[in-house]
Amino acid sequence: MVSSFFLVSSCADTFRFLPTQTDTHTKNTKLCTAFLLAFLLVLPLSTSVAAQGKKSKKSKGSKGSMNSAGMMSMKGKKGKQTLTATGFVKYSGYQGFLEVSGTVGPMTTIGTTQSFGYQLAGVDNACQSGAGSAPNSCGIHIHVGTSCTSKAGAHYFTGSVTTDPWTSITYNTNTIDGTSTGTESVDTGGSSADVSGRTIIIHNWLGGRIACAILEQR
Repeated sequence: MVSSFFLVSSCADTFRFLPTQTDTHTKNTKLCTAFLLAFLLVLPLSTSVAAQGKKSKKSKGSKGSMNSAGMMSMKGKKGKQTLTATGFVKYSGYQGFLEVSGTVGPMTTIGTTQSFGYQLAGVDNACQSGAGSAPNSCGIHIHVGTSCTSKAGAHYFTGSVTTDPWTSITYNTNTIDGTSTGTESVDTGGSSADVSGRTIIIHNWLGGRIACAILEQR
């Protein structure tokens, strides 16, 4: 590009002395005329090619951004869905004095097995020594219901799981103030989507239902 401008400048000097042309000037004039015509023809073409090059780079950049965003989106979809139940309320119809609070979760699912931890307060002190002989004593279970304002129904299990897997899932009260922590894994036969939106029910030592919360993605 620099050499082209140098030649244009030299040709300008040649044309300036046209009134006093010599043979050399005449030869130079012809050469400059040919050069300038070629220059004027090539300049628009090179400008167009440069513009297309910039456009192509911009398109590649945009595509790269979209590909990056797409990969991030797919990674998010491939991540494990976790569920949590919190904001416990008294079970519908329960008139007792126990008021459970805390969290069940995060709950993850591998295949059809749900694994979760729990940190609870206000559970039954009688569960310090473990569950009693009553059905569902000190239980912490997923039920089929999807609302805490109505009855929760039976324990949740489905598909290839035909025997209730929740009968042995219980909590122990750790201290006199009714707190409890622990972890559990239960094969319910259902996926994470199957258990999402269902109720987590806490039972007292006598097996009664005392508290309810909904499993939700948070």
